[in-house]
Order: sequence, then C-alpha cells, then structure tokens
Amino acid sequence: MESFPGATYTIAGMFASQCGAPLITSPFSAFDAGSGNNNSEDSFQPDLVCFGDVLHAAGYQQVFMGGAPISFSSKGLFYKLHGYDQALGKNELEADYQGKLPKSGWGLYDSDLFDLAIKQYKALEKAGKPFNLTVITLDTHPPHGRPSANCVPYAESPNSVLQATYCSDSLIARFIKELSNEPKFRDTVVVLMSDHLEMANDADPLYPKSYHRRPLFFVLNAGEGERKTKIYHMDVAPTVLGLMGVRTNASFIAGADRSAVGSSDSALTPDQVTYAVLRKILWSSSSGLTICDDDSLLTWAADNMFRLGGRDLKMQERGSMAVALDSDQALTFFVTAKHASALIAKDADVDKLLAERGDASALLIRPLVSAQKDGLFSIDWVGRNGAKAHIATVPRLLGVSIRSPQCRQLIERVDAEKAEKEFDFSKEFSVSTAPRTPELSSLPAVIEFNSNRDLQPYRTEVNWNPPEPWGSWTLREAAFLGFSLPRAQCQRAELEFTVQPYLTASRPVLNVGLIVNGNRVADWTFDRSQPAVQTIKVPVVTDDADCRVNLRFDYSRPGSTPPPYPVGENQTELQLYFRSLRVNASAESSLH
Repeated sequence: MESFPGATYTIAGMFASQCGAPLITSPFSAFDAGSGNNNSEDSFQPDLVCFGDVLHAAGYQQVFMGGAPISFSSKGLFYKLHGYDQALGKNELEADYQGKLPKSGWGLYDSDLFDLAIKQYKALEKAGKPFNLTVITLDTHPPHGRPSANCVPYAESPNSVLQATYCSDSLIARFIKELSNEPKFRDTVVVLMSDHLEMANDADPLYPKSYHRRPLFFVLNAGEGERKTKIYHMDVAPTVLGLMGVRTNASFIAGADRSAVGSSDSALTPDQVTYAVLRKILWSSSSGLTICDDDSLLTWAADNMFRLGGRDLKMQERGSMAVALDSDQALTFFVTAKHASALIAKDADVDKLLAERGDASALLIRPLVSAQKDGLFSIDWVGRNGAKAHIATVPRLLGVSIRSPQCRQLIERVDAEKAEKEFDFSKEFSVSTAPRTPELSSLPAVIEFNSNRDLQPYRTEVNWNPPEPWGSWTLREAAFLGFSLPRAQCQRAELEFTVQPYLTASRPVLNVGLIVNGNRVADWTFDRSQPAVQTIKVPVVTDDADCRVNLRFDYSRPGSTPPPYPVGENQTELQLYFRSLRVNASAESSLH
C-alpha cells in the first residue's frame, strides 16, 4: 500500500478508503494548502457511492467510533452522509459516563475506546443483522503520542511516540483476541489499516534513513496469503467488498478490487496531473448555484454558516468551527456558476489565493481593527477579471444580510470589468446585522464564556477563540465585547471580570488597556508573580442614549521574545482568558 495525494491525513484517508477517490475538498486548487480538514456536504461528494452506501443498501447496521470529537473535520457528517447509522465521538461516548472518562489531549484514550468498541461489537452481533463497526485509534497522534495509562511501558525506549505505538499495538492485539472469542468471529472480516502515514513526531530521528514508509493494510478471516499488488487507499473499499463477498454494481472512480489472484497494480501515479484530472471528475457533476438568489448576496444561515448562492458555507478553520476572525485573517468565498467554497486565510496570503483562483470571483470579509475602527468588517467583491467593488462595512457578522434588487446586475458588472476598475456599491445594497450591543434584561447579569450560543450575542467576532467548557481565549492586539444596560439601570454599572492571562518564559508580562465607549477606563498589568486566575472589578459610566457599553481590550507585551516561540510553547498569540463577566448594578445608577 502506498500514499496518494488526498489521502495523507485522517479525514482524507477515511474518505479515500471508503469512496474510492482522494478527498479534494474544493474545485479550486488555491484552497488545497489550507482547507483539508474544512469540509461540508459538498466536499464529501453526496452523489458518490462509497463503502458505507453499498453496505447500507445490503442491509448492514453500521457504526463509526473514534475518541476525538466527530465535529472535527466534519467526520460525523461524512459517515452519516454515506450510509452509517451512527457516528460516535468523544462527546457521544462520554454521555453514558457523565464526562468522567479520562482524556488525552485529543480525546479519549484507546484503552477506553476499545472497551466501548467490544461492547458495541457484542450488541451488533446480538442484533442478528450483518454489521460494519469502524474504529479509529488516537493514542499515537503526533507530535508526542499519549499512551493509555494502564499499558505496560515499552522497555526499549522512553520516547513518547514509541511508548504510544507499543501501547496501541498491545490494545489492538487484546481487542482482536476478545473478538476471536465471540461466536460470530469467523464470519467477521477484520481489516486493519492506516488512515495515513505518521506525521512529523518525536520519533522522527529514530527512523532509518533508507526506510520506505507505507500505510499498513491487512485482512483477517478472508483467506490466507499475500497479493503482490500495489494499492492505494482508493482501492480499499472495492477490495474489502470483494473479500467480504459483497457484490455491487457501484463503481469506484480511482480504485478497484485488488484481492483477486493475478490482479494488477494500480495504474495511477501520485502526480499533479492525475490529481487535477480526479479533481475535474469529482467536481464536474455539481447542480450549480445562483448568485443573488432572491436578491440576496450574502446572509447569515445559522451555527456560524453563511448562505451564498443557495449554498450554506461553514466558517471553519483547520477542521474546527470558527466563531471569530483574527485581525490578520480574511474569510474568502470563491464563487463560479457551479461552485462555492469558503476558507479562512491569512490576510497576507489572500493575493496569492486570488492569483490562483482561475475563473472564479471572490467575496472577501476582512476585520478592520484600529483606534478608529472597533472591530468592523469590510465586505468586498473581486470579479473574475480582477475588478473590485466595496459592498459594505458592517459592525457584526452575526445575522448579516446584504440585499439589493439590482444584486445580480451589480455583480455581473464587476465580473465583466478589468483589474484596474474599482466600484463603491455601499449605497446600492441594504445591510442589516444582529444588534451590536444586545440589552441585558436585568442586573446583576452574568455572561459566561464557555458556550458559543450564550456568548455569540455579545460581539465576540474579532480575535476570540471558540469557547471551551471553562471559557474563551482572546488573542492578537485587541478584542471586543458589547452589551446594553437595562433602561431602568442605565448610566452606571460595575463590571466584575474573572480572567487568566497567558504568561510564559518568552511572554512573561501582559498589559491590558480597557476602553469603554472610546474612553480608557482601566489599565491592568499581569506577571508571573500573581495568581493564575484573578477577579477584577471596574466601575463604568456610559452617557450613551441607548445605554450601550462597547468594550475594547488592548494588549501589549513588554519585554517579550519575538516569535517563533520555544518548542512546546503555544505558538498562537494568546492573550487574556475570560471565564465570566458579572455586570452589577451601581448604587448611583438611575434612569437615563
């Protein structure tokens, strides 16, 4: 088995081995470098017949299990889209254990996952229907590996990756031994395979220089012997179906059954030409889209998605939901008559992306962060030939709606013009968004930073990280928050922040300036001599007629070491971590 482009990371290996084609997430080659884990229903090719679809049609009960969240890279969507009845990840598997299963940095440990998998196997076996149980391990995830706690240590080396590999190897052996004791084991085809080659990790220096690395692939209970045949991930689905004795009229674009005696090597070569041809084939059957459908250029759909041309496009970064843009990023939509794709890219990379977009137009959303512009967003259209039009400047992305009765004519006008032409259409489109400062219903009020749904109303759309169960990090040079005091308690309030600074040897001090409605009201200095978590109270006064409180947090790092930061230190420009904000009534507050 050899590697092939579009099958070199987890979701790509899953897709290629199930669907007989590499995972090519977009028809636009410009997106390849940064969007591999950013997937939608379109990128998973819903019209393609995959392994799970064949078994679903044959009456199989199908379950996927993995220790990481199934939301990452939209794994859950993929399996449910292609015939699986259940996709179970960290959150789903923890539900029966009240969140008490121990977790590695990426998810559940393999020891717990295999315990749950053997229970799942027994339940499927007992049901009496043919079934497919798909399990993916996690403990060997690079760069360090995280072996399960109850494994016997690997005596030959303290290297963490080798420890994790040794541990997972023993857990897999134990799992197969447990399976072998089950009454239906001899009727169960067991496939062991790599989703991809191990990526850069702490064991790299130990690899022999001449070692030719290949993904693992072998099958139990489907005959004996070896086939001297070169295969790729794309050959796995038809090969395993052949070994199972499942007949199908489904065809696999880039794969074939290599299990038959005398079967030939895959004729594909892993080069750019082959990859480009496969891209063309995979993305040729789209039903098309309509720009300015119902006079709407762009609208907020839900759950951090935008609707453009009749398509819902996720706001995601490196496979995870994104709730905000960093101030040095742009949300880029590439659009043709048939396709639309979304990518969050570094602002510095946008020109390169545009140069590689082919005949696509582009819609760009960029944060505007300066002393004069508190977290606004510029929305611009770049035509197929390079002409540009400014569409709108909006205070928020949440709830955005950009409409015009002449929407299509305006966009077509830009697309037809040459690169040097610029337009200002800000007065041609009507724009609305969610309120910039939602009103607190009463005081005291508590804003928790651990849920995007709860935090979303408060304008956390620039330089915020997605909320975790314990709170949310801000980053870069500034972050924003906004709300309105209740009318009956307008003018004055007390803000009570529970925060934690990010401090390391390379960034030992954090200065924070708190600006309220344009006025600097407080300066905080954090250093490593202080408690990690602090509660800070700040009185605020607003003379805004609508009782609005717009907060801006300015960050600076005196004496910090410039990046790149030391190995093992978070490379992200994390600044201040927010757990909660309590807004208390002031004794001096009155009706405005």
